[in-house]
Amino acid sequence: DTETVTTSYDTSGNNTATVPGASVCRLSDTTFIVFYVRSSDNNFYFRTGSISGSTITMDTETVYTGSPTFVFGIDACPGEEDGKVVLAYQDGTQELGSSGGTWVQVLSYLTCTTNSVTVTYTVSSSTYGTGGFNVQPFWSVASYTQGMAYGLFSTQTSGGVRLIKYSYIDVNGGLTGADVKTVHLELPTGSGT
Repeated sequence: DTETVTTSYDTSGNNTATVPGASVCRLSDTTFIVFYVRSSDNNFYFRTGSISGSTITMDTETVYTGSPTFVFGIDACPGEEDGKVVLAYQDGTQELGSSGGTWVQVLSYLTCTTNSVTVTYTVSSSTYGTGGFNVQPFWSVASYTQGMAYGLFSTQTSGGVRLIKYSYIDVNGGLTGADVKTVHLELPTGSGT
């Protein structure tokens, strides 16, 4: 559509760097939803759409439920039935590149219709702590299997230790868990990332 989602850097330096992300998920055989961050304002949006033959139609752009800001690592996958979506993302208090920002991993199980998103269950982890450029987390992935929704997140602590954490939602019982497992990938070496 008319919105171009790109990686952009302000010429004034890393402190104003923005790294938008996007994820698309099927809602039914002919409908889908796109979650994305606009580089112009760093806000989190979604748009539903439909496919008929070779024609793709996009619905109205809408700010995501709860209006999280400075979102990165967006990933979505279908739930157990049409209109259900599992969404994992990382919500920060400052844009990537700002020192002192804190980040929280979020996993949600959603019900989506035209121009509407309802959060059925959600779980948020503790914060990752603070850090400067390239210390904040970059990556997340959502999955769904046998009634369980999972969010897998990578992060790097302010001390430079690289970690993987995951959260889960039992969509049948509404049970949730955050930071239930931490895998230490490696210790920092040198001054690089």
